[in-house]
Amino acid sequence: MRGPKSVLYIVEGIKDEKRLIERMWNRLSEGAPPHAYHYYGTNIHVLINALFENGTLDSDLDILKTLASREKDEDRKRILLNKYTDVFLVFDFDPQDNSTENDLSKIGELLRHFNDSSDSGKLYLNYPMIEAYRHISYLEDPEFYGKKISIEDCHRYKEIVGNESFLKEPSKCTAYMMRSITLMHLKKANLLINGNNKLPTVDEYDLWDNTCLFKIQCELFTNEGMIFVLNTSVFNMVDYSPSLFLPVEP
Repeated sequence: MRGPKSVLYIVEGIKDEKRLIERMWNRLSEGAPPHAYHYYGTNIHVLINALFENGTLDSDLDILKTLASREKDEDRKRILLNKYTDVFLVFDFDPQDNSTENDLSKIGELLRHFNDSSDSGKLYLNYPMIEAYRHISYLEDPEFYGKKISIEDCHRYKEIVGNESFLKEPSKCTAYMMRSITLMHLKKANLLINGNNKLPTVDEYDLWDNTCLFKIQCELFTNEGMIFVLNTSVFNMVDYSPSLFLPVEP
C-alpha cells in the first residue's frame, strides 16, 4: 500500500485495536488518512462461520457487502457501504478457542483471500492476540525473538503481558517506543521466515506471503501446542511506508 486516501478497519474489539491503530498513526506518520472503524465484536472463528457458506469461501466475496447485509444498525451499515481506498481486518489467532484446530485451513483461506488492502482487503492476524505487540520485557530484548506462549497460557495472556511488558501504560508509548516495537516484530517475523532476525529489505518484505507466518505458527501449534508471540497488525504502518522502516538495499 502506498498513500491510502480513506481507510476502513474491521476490528475484533472495540477498544484495544483502535487504540493501537490510532497510536501507530499518531506516533509514526506525518499525516493520517481518514479512518473509519467497524467493530465486529467477536473473534475470527465467528467471522469464519459468517463468511464460509456451506463450508466454502466465495472467491468473489465482498467483505463489506457481506457484513452490511447482516447488519441491523443503520449507522454501522452506512460505514460498511461507504467507499474506501483500503480495507484492513485486524483479528486475533486466539489458539485457546475450542474451534481453532478445526478452523486452521479456513483461517489460511481467509489470509489468502484478504491479501491486498486495495482489493479484497488485507487481514492482519495477531499471535495469540493484539496485546502481543507489547509482550516485550525491554526494548531490544534478545529473548523476545524466541518467545513462545503455550495454548494453555493463552487463557490468561493479558495478565501475562501485564506482568512481563516494559510498557505498563500503553498510552505513554512514545514514537521511539512504537517504532522500536515495530522493528522488533519485523525482525522476529524475518527470523521465522528467513532464519535471521535482521530487518528485511523493502524488496524482501514485499515478497512475504500473507500465509507464510501462519504456516509456521500452525506447525508449532499442531506439534507442540505453542505459538510464537508476534503482532502483525503493527506492519500496517510498514505497508503504508516501508522505506521509513526498512533498508532499500540488502
